[in-house]
Amino acid sequence: MSCDLNGSEFEDQGSPTVAGDDIETPVTDEPWEIQEYRAAIGLNSEYYLRCWGLLEDPQPSGAGFNLGACVLSGLWLPFRKMFRITLLYYALVLAWAFFEELVLIRIWNMELPGWSFSLIRLTPPAICGLMANRWYYHHIQRLIEVAQAEEPDQEMRLTLLQQRGGVSLLAAGSMVLLFSIMVGIALMIIELCAPTL
Repeated sequence: MSCDLNGSEFEDQGSPTVAGDDIETPVTDEPWEIQEYRAAIGLNSEYYLRCWGLLEDPQPSGAGFNLGACVLSGLWLPFRKMFRITLLYYALVLAWAFFEELVLIRIWNMELPGWSFSLIRLTPPAICGLMANRWYYHHIQRLIEVAQAEEPDQEMRLTLLQQRGGVSLLAAGSMVLLFSIMVGIALMIIELCAPTL
Protein backbone atom coordinates (compact mmCIF):
# COMPACT_ATOMS: atom_id res chain seq x y z
CA MET A 1 0.00 0.00 0.00
CA SER A 2 1.08 3.54 -0.75
CA CYS A 3 -0.38 6.94 0.02
CA ASP A 4 -1.03 9.83 -2.30
CA LEU A 5 -0.67 13.49 -1.31
CA ASN A 6 -4.20 13.54 0.20
CA GLY A 7 -3.42 10.61 2.51
CA SER A 8 -5.67 8.18 0.60
CA GLU A 9 -4.36 4.64 0.40
CA PHE A 10 -4.10 2.87 -2.92
CA GLU A 11 -2.49 -0.27 -4.31
CA ASP A 12 1.01 0.44 -5.66
CA GLN A 13 1.20 -1.03 -9.16
CA GLY A 14 4.95 -0.41 -9.48
CA SER A 15 6.59 1.46 -12.30
CA PRO A 16 5.72 0.65 -15.91
CA THR A 17 8.18 -1.63 -17.65
CA VAL A 18 9.43 -2.45 -21.09
CA ALA A 19 9.24 -6.21 -21.57
CA GLY A 20 12.24 -8.16 -22.78
CA ASP A 21 13.39 -11.76 -22.91
CA ASP A 22 15.14 -12.06 -19.57
CA ILE A 23 14.76 -8.79 -17.73
CA GLU A 24 12.18 -6.07 -17.54
CA THR A 25 13.68 -2.60 -17.56
CA PRO A 26 11.69 0.11 -15.76
CA VAL A 27 10.67 3.07 -17.89
CA THR A 28 12.32 6.07 -16.28
CA ASP A 29 13.05 9.71 -16.92
CA GLU A 30 16.67 8.82 -17.71
CA PRO A 31 18.14 9.91 -21.04
CA TRP A 32 17.63 7.43 -23.87
CA GLU A 33 21.36 6.78 -24.01
CA ILE A 34 21.35 5.47 -20.42
CA GLN A 35 18.19 3.46 -21.04
CA GLU A 36 19.87 1.85 -24.05
CA TYR A 37 22.89 0.95 -21.93
CA ARG A 38 20.65 -0.51 -19.22
CA ALA A 39 18.71 -2.55 -21.77
CA ALA A 40 21.89 -3.91 -23.35
CA ILE A 41 23.61 -4.68 -20.03
CA GLY A 42 20.64 -6.20 -18.24
CA LEU A 43 21.67 -7.74 -14.93
CA ASN A 44 23.82 -5.47 -12.73
CA SER A 45 23.57 -2.45 -15.04
CA GLU A 46 24.03 0.02 -12.17
CA TYR A 47 27.51 -1.38 -11.41
CA TYR A 48 28.69 -1.09 -15.03
CA LEU A 49 27.19 2.35 -15.60
CA ARG A 50 29.05 3.60 -12.51
CA CYS A 51 32.31 1.91 -13.56
CA TRP A 52 32.10 3.51 -16.98
CA GLY A 53 31.31 6.95 -15.54
CA LEU A 54 27.91 7.21 -17.25
CA LEU A 55 26.01 8.09 -14.08
CA GLU A 56 26.25 11.27 -12.02
CA ASP A 57 28.01 9.42 -9.17
CA PRO A 58 30.67 7.33 -10.97
CA GLN A 59 33.15 5.12 -9.17
CA PRO A 60 36.51 6.89 -8.89
CA SER A 61 38.40 3.85 -10.20
CA GLY A 62 37.22 4.12 -13.79
CA ALA A 63 36.72 0.74 -15.39
CA GLY A 64 38.41 -1.01 -12.47
CA PHE A 65 39.16 -4.63 -11.72
CA ASN A 66 36.34 -7.15 -12.13
CA LEU A 67 36.83 -9.91 -9.56
CA GLY A 68 34.07 -12.09 -11.02
CA ALA A 69 35.67 -11.96 -14.44
CA CYS A 70 39.04 -12.86 -12.92
CA VAL A 71 37.86 -15.80 -10.84
CA LEU A 72 35.37 -17.14 -13.41
CA SER A 73 36.91 -15.78 -16.61
CA GLY A 74 36.01 -18.73 -18.82
CA LEU A 75 32.43 -18.53 -17.59
CA TRP A 76 32.00 -14.77 -17.17
CA LEU A 77 32.86 -13.87 -20.77
CA PRO A 78 30.17 -16.05 -22.40
CA PHE A 79 27.72 -15.23 -19.57
CA ARG A 80 27.95 -11.61 -20.74
CA LYS A 81 27.56 -12.80 -24.39
CA MET A 82 31.03 -11.72 -25.51
CA PHE A 83 31.54 -14.72 -27.74
CA ARG A 84 34.44 -13.50 -29.89
CA ILE A 85 36.52 -12.62 -26.85
CA THR A 86 35.49 -15.92 -25.23
CA LEU A 87 36.73 -17.94 -28.22
CA LEU A 88 39.95 -15.93 -28.36
CA TYR A 89 40.47 -16.43 -24.61
CA TYR A 90 39.83 -20.18 -24.88
CA ALA A 91 42.15 -20.48 -27.88
CA LEU A 92 44.96 -18.65 -26.10
CA VAL A 93 44.59 -20.72 -22.92
CA LEU A 94 44.56 -23.94 -24.98
CA ALA A 95 47.52 -22.84 -27.07
CA TRP A 96 49.52 -22.08 -23.95
CA ALA A 97 48.57 -25.38 -22.30
CA PHE A 98 49.45 -27.24 -25.50
CA PHE A 99 52.81 -25.45 -25.74
CA GLU A 100 53.53 -26.02 -22.06
CA GLU A 101 52.73 -29.73 -22.09
CA LEU A 102 54.01 -30.73 -25.51
CA VAL A 103 56.98 -28.43 -26.10
CA LEU A 104 58.31 -27.42 -22.70
CA ILE A 105 57.74 -30.64 -20.81
CA ARG A 106 57.76 -33.45 -23.38
CA ILE A 107 60.15 -32.17 -26.05
CA TRP A 108 62.56 -29.93 -24.16
CA ASN A 109 62.25 -31.81 -20.85
CA MET A 110 62.24 -28.53 -18.97
CA GLU A 111 61.78 -28.66 -15.24
CA LEU A 112 60.67 -25.20 -14.25
CA PRO A 113 59.80 -24.51 -10.61
CA GLY A 114 56.15 -25.09 -9.72
CA TRP A 115 55.58 -21.45 -8.84
CA SER A 116 56.48 -20.35 -12.38
CA PHE A 117 53.81 -22.58 -13.93
CA SER A 118 51.29 -21.34 -11.35
CA LEU A 119 52.19 -17.75 -12.17
CA ILE A 120 51.85 -18.42 -15.89
CA ARG A 121 48.49 -20.13 -15.41
CA LEU A 122 47.14 -17.23 -13.32
CA THR A 123 48.10 -14.62 -15.89
CA PRO A 124 45.13 -15.05 -18.30
CA PRO A 125 42.49 -14.76 -15.55
CA ALA A 126 44.29 -11.74 -14.06
CA ILE A 127 44.36 -10.04 -17.46
CA CYS A 128 40.68 -10.88 -17.91
CA GLY A 129 39.87 -9.30 -14.54
CA LEU A 130 41.82 -6.16 -15.43
CA MET A 131 40.35 -5.78 -18.91
CA ALA A 132 36.83 -7.20 -18.49
CA ASN A 133 35.00 -3.95 -17.82
CA ARG A 134 36.72 -2.24 -20.77
CA TRP A 135 35.97 -5.17 -23.10
CA TYR A 136 32.37 -5.23 -21.91
CA TYR A 137 32.02 -1.46 -22.43
CA HIS A 138 33.18 -1.76 -26.05
CA HIS A 139 30.94 -4.79 -26.57
CA ILE A 140 27.89 -2.87 -25.29
CA GLN A 141 28.79 0.18 -27.39
CA ARG A 142 28.90 -2.01 -30.52
CA LEU A 143 25.52 -3.54 -29.66
CA ILE A 144 24.00 -0.09 -29.25
CA GLU A 145 25.53 1.24 -32.48
CA VAL A 146 24.21 -1.72 -34.48
CA ALA A 147 20.76 -1.42 -32.87
CA GLN A 148 20.65 2.33 -33.62
CA ALA A 149 21.50 1.64 -37.26
CA GLU A 150 18.90 -1.13 -37.57
CA GLU A 151 15.99 0.24 -35.53
CA PRO A 152 14.97 3.93 -35.64
CA ASP A 153 12.12 3.50 -33.11
CA GLN A 154 13.49 3.97 -29.59
CA GLU A 155 11.06 1.62 -27.83
CA MET A 156 11.72 -1.17 -30.32
CA ARG A 157 15.46 -0.52 -29.98
CA LEU A 158 15.27 -1.12 -26.22
CA THR A 159 13.58 -4.47 -26.84
CA LEU A 160 16.19 -5.35 -29.46
CA LEU A 161 19.01 -4.48 -27.05
CA GLN A 162 17.46 -6.58 -24.30
CA GLN A 163 17.34 -9.56 -26.66
CA ARG A 164 20.90 -9.20 -27.95
CA GLY A 165 22.53 -8.03 -24.73
CA GLY A 166 22.11 -9.03 -21.14
CA VAL A 167 23.31 -12.33 -19.78
CA SER A 168 22.85 -15.98 -20.68
CA LEU A 169 23.48 -19.00 -18.47
CA LEU A 170 22.78 -21.24 -21.47
CA ALA A 171 25.50 -19.53 -23.50
CA ALA A 172 27.95 -19.76 -20.60
CA GLY A 173 27.24 -23.46 -20.10
CA SER A 174 27.46 -24.17 -23.83
CA MET A 175 30.79 -22.39 -24.18
CA VAL A 176 32.24 -24.21 -21.18
CA LEU A 177 31.10 -27.49 -22.76
CA LEU A 178 32.77 -26.45 -26.03
CA PHE A 179 35.95 -25.59 -24.15
CA SER A 180 35.88 -28.98 -22.41
CA ILE A 181 35.59 -30.71 -25.79
CA MET A 182 38.50 -28.63 -27.11
CA VAL A 183 40.61 -29.60 -24.07
CA GLY A 184 39.75 -33.27 -24.64
CA ILE A 185 40.81 -33.06 -28.28
CA ALA A 186 44.03 -31.26 -27.33
CA LEU A 187 44.85 -33.96 -24.76
CA MET A 188 44.24 -36.69 -27.36
CA ILE A 189 46.59 -34.91 -29.78
CA ILE A 190 49.25 -34.60 -27.09
CA GLU A 191 48.97 -38.30 -26.23
CA LEU A 192 49.13 -39.28 -29.92
CA CYS A 193 52.21 -37.11 -30.49
CA ALA A 194 53.99 -38.04 -27.26
CA PRO A 195 55.18 -41.58 -28.21
CA THR A 196 56.84 -40.30 -31.39
CA LEU A 197 58.89 -37.67 -29.54
